[in-house]
Order: sequence, then structure tokens, then C-alpha cells
Amino acid sequence: MLVSALARRTPARYFILGGTLIFGLAILVFSFTSTLVAGMSILLFAGLGLLLAFSMMNTTIQMRANDEIRGRVMSIYSLMFLGMAPFGSLEIGYLSERFGVMNALRVNASIMLITLAIFYGTQKQIRKI
Repeated sequence: MLVSALARRTPARYFILGGTLIFGLAILVFSFTSTLVAGMSILLFAGLGLLLAFSMMNTTIQMRANDEIRGRVMSIYSLMFLGMAPFGSLEIGYLSERFGVMNALRVNASIMLITLAIFYGTQKQIRKI
């Protein structure tokens, strides 16, 4: 509901970049919490950021794809999200076992934030969305 209310006035890139930034920062902060109430409060923001980014990514991809190939484009998009999840699970499981859960979260959140900065800084097409 938040995305649909603001989407007409706000460019898609702000939802994607802002949502990803909120999610990454929330996970990073969560990795330093030690109480249940603080952790749950921070995870609320992580979920909000994830939903902001994913809903706008999905919408943008569907709007930009030609009608003739939209189904194929969305199947590849779904494959990347669902098909790549086992690799991410393997990676975070390995890091969690070797270095602890909180350290694994810190590493992955940091990688995500660094990747976001690099990707946004080098991809001129994203700045036009």
C-alpha cells in the first residue's frame, strides 16, 4: 500500500535503492542487537525495506518488458530469486557455522551495501529509471 500510494510521485529507483539500503542497514544493525524487542523492531524495518525494493523491482521489470516476452522475462526473474536462494543458503550456513550467525549477518549485509554502492555508481541505466 505504501508503494502504490507514493509510486506516482516518486521515481522507481528511489524505492529500489532506498529499500535495499534500508534492508542492508537494518540487517547490519540487527547483527549487533542482543535483546528480543530491539531485534524485532529492527527486523520490522528490514522487512519494510525488502518489500519496498522487491515490489518496485517486480513492477519495473513488468512495465519495461514487451508484451510478447513478458512471461519469459518474469520466469527468468523468478528463477534468479528462487533458483539462487540455495546458493545463498549454502554461503550463509557455511559462514554461520565457521564464524557465528551474527558475524555471517554482518559480512552479508556489508557485501550487499558495498555491492549496492558499486552497482549504483557504475550503472547509468539505473539512474534513469
